[in-house]
Amino acid sequence: NTKAGIITQTGTGDILNLFDATTEVMTVVDGGSVGLGITNPESSSLLHIKKTSGAKVTIESNDSNPAWINFSGASNEMSAGFDKSNNRFVIANNDTITTGHRVVVTTVGNVGINTISPQDLLHIGGTSTDLRFTANQIKFDRDSAASYIDQYGTGSIVFRTTPSGSQLERLTIDS
Repeated sequence: NTKAGIITQTGTGDILNLFDATTEVMTVVDGGSVGLGITNPESSSLLHIKKTSGAKVTIESNDSNPAWINFSGASNEMSAGFDKSNNRFVIANNDTITTGHRVVVTTVGNVGINTISPQDLLHIGGTSTDLRFTANQIKFDRDSAASYIDQYGTGSIVFRTTPSGSQLERLTIDS
């Protein structure tokens, strides 16, 4: 159990400062917060990264393994990352992205909610047949014409279209 180096800080100053010539590039402040590109990292952040022109963090694995970030709480966790073997971005309710899928985005842009293989632009799976909209309107917009499904007050549902800019009511369902 050989240690290559130990830094022990006493007092309240920074624990470690690394410089590139005269520019400070990494800071570990009293309390353990780490700053990359910033000399005063937020005390509530374990890691604070700042770059003046586009900040990017890369997590890379070889071509057959996933790369992800895990967010863990006391009783639950979520992970988000790229599942390379299946060529998709995944948000999962697990400590890995290989099980517990909640949202999947494929490399062609299909989005799946509760399905691991979305076949359309938006594919919603699962056992619930409910789809909830809290707004009062669904709009389908294609080129210069739009179609709407509106819910008014406590009852009526109206289907309408807008050919040539004028709104035409096509069907009304009263409660």
